[in-house]
Amino acid sequence: MGGGNQRRASLHRARDVLLATGISFGTYLTVSLTLYHRFGTSYDLVIFHQAVTAMADGRAPVSELKGAHVFGDHFHPMILVLVPFVLGFPGVTTLLVAQAAALAVAAGILQQTWRDVHGDKAAWLPLLWSLSPGIMAAASYDFHEVSLGAPLVAMACRCFVRERYGAMVVWACLILLVKENAFVLTLGLALALVVRRKWLHAAVLAAVSLFYAAVVLGVVIPHFNNESEYTYGSALDLSEVGAALVRNLVWPGLATGTAVGLLALSGFSALRSPLVLAAASWWGSHLVTDNFRYQFPGFHYHLLPSVVLGFAAIIPMAPLIDRSTARRLIAAWCVLCILLGPATWRVVLTASHRPHDARTAIRMVPDNAYVAADPKLVAQLSNRTQHVTALHPPYLVNGVGRQVRPDYVVVDLSTREYGGGWAHDFVRDRLSSDYELIGSAGGYRVFRRR
Repeated sequence: MGGGNQRRASLHRARDVLLATGISFGTYLTVSLTLYHRFGTSYDLVIFHQAVTAMADGRAPVSELKGAHVFGDHFHPMILVLVPFVLGFPGVTTLLVAQAAALAVAAGILQQTWRDVHGDKAAWLPLLWSLSPGIMAAASYDFHEVSLGAPLVAMACRCFVRERYGAMVVWACLILLVKENAFVLTLGLALALVVRRKWLHAAVLAAVSLFYAAVVLGVVIPHFNNESEYTYGSALDLSEVGAALVRNLVWPGLATGTAVGLLALSGFSALRSPLVLAAASWWGSHLVTDNFRYQFPGFHYHLLPSVVLGFAAIIPMAPLIDRSTARRLIAAWCVLCILLGPATWRVVLTASHRPHDARTAIRMVPDNAYVAADPKLVAQLSNRTQHVTALHPPYLVNGVGRQVRPDYVVVDLSTREYGGGWAHDFVRDRLSSDYELIGSAGGYRVFRRR
């Protein structure tokens, strides 16, 4: 009798985990495909699609849009796992489906771990965390390689919560393959192991992380880079670090506000777990720059720390989930963040786009033509030609500043990219002599090289 009850309980738990995973996947995919069909995606999606397609064809991962080998910009060998899927389904939306699936797997792992610890108590909470701003921002902002790291981070954190430290180190080492700066996160996980007095595990993870970082940043990326350097490292101005820290932490304090908002999703209980050191290390590495995208929760940079915080809160949440007032306050804040989060405002903003005019304009471009277009058009053009690059005004250049001579140019005269207001001058100064207007649709203009 007891065995039957246990089996029913296990089936019930598995059903709920699959349900949460399915809801997460459906939400992520619906948002990303809605933005894609409304021309709300941009060139990052195309860069990855071109790179993965090149590898699927047996070529080096060079992006026409980027104008360079992608491993010379960021080293993310994890994108190799996408090659079989692109071989079977070559469209650019394959990457969006893969991203939604990876994020949903992480959501399912979080749900399973919560139920392992708390059973059915407040089982809706990890689902709300899975739809929180840090994760929905990644789901709604093109495709990025860090999404492939979400399941790995989830597994490493699950192993930490379940006290399986050897397995945790293995999963954490795999995280290094996601992006060259992932070592910052894994060093934070090593610090969490130090707090647990797992000295050997911590030492192994730290040593592997530092060695990997030294090889990738010092040898691998410079090897593939056009300038034989790690661009983002050489761009760091040490004289501005102090000022950047003040701006990010104190005034206007965007980084502090973002961290407080994400920690509040768990009633700040995540602060009581050593895992918070991993999130803090990731955030800390971004405080030395003034790039607001690193601090604002509207982009993919907060995905991995958001996954970590979900697991960090699981055990410390025990006292809070037994208090109805605390549960209601946390739930209210989670729902508010979801409703006002980046995915929501991206969907709302793209409702005013002109998808019919955009589709009419890009249909004037022949298949397999070499085309330069407004960043919001390149993703859909990428389905028809791999020879596509985004406009970089005021010149006709690719992503590394080299002059290009595409056969076709598609301009949105009312574009808001790069601050807007440049399109009319661009057409007059850069296109009028070498290109002829062959069609228009709404505010879009299509030009062909003479």
